[in-house]
Amino acid sequence: IMVDGTVLSSKGKAKEALIGTPASGPQADTWDDPKWQAFVKSYQDAFPPEKRFPSPSLLATGYYNAAMAAHKGLEAAKGDLSDGHKAFRAALSSLELDAPNGKITLDENRQAIGSNFVIEVVKDSDGNLVSKMVKKVDGVNQRLGLSNEQMKNMGLPSRDNPECKMPMGS
Repeated sequence: IMVDGTVLSSKGKAKEALIGTPASGPQADTWDDPKWQAFVKSYQDAFPPEKRFPSPSLLATGYYNAAMAAHKGLEAAKGDLSDGHKAFRAALSSLELDAPNGKITLDENRQAIGSNFVIEVVKDSDGNLVSKMVKKVDGVNQRLGLSNEQMKNMGLPSRDNPECKMPMGS
């Protein structure tokens, strides 16, 4: 989130200093996927240029995805919010969201599994800073590729876990 639209709208020296910054996150402004491009256009059409970022911020994308998931969950539960929202929660836990920034599902802990983008800050043809897609990785989960068993054996993260070791000769 280091190079969200709020940061990319910087001016002056701060703007120039951002060019070339590598980062990663749940979207890339320059991704050429038709669904993403349609989402960007819809966002741009909703606001005058002077009142919006060149591309949706991470918050705009996240809010859109959350609203779309809630809508689909309510549809699947047929609006039934009784019994502590049981049907709604069940619908959300099994939902596969075909979001503008990639497929999103939930794991057994109701944590998101989705796409992550390796990005670099560049200037676009209009002189705006944007996040250029370098690579897209699908299916990123909270365990970062570790199995449940590996994660369990590692233990909960803390100030001492995992242990920080300096390489030899440092």
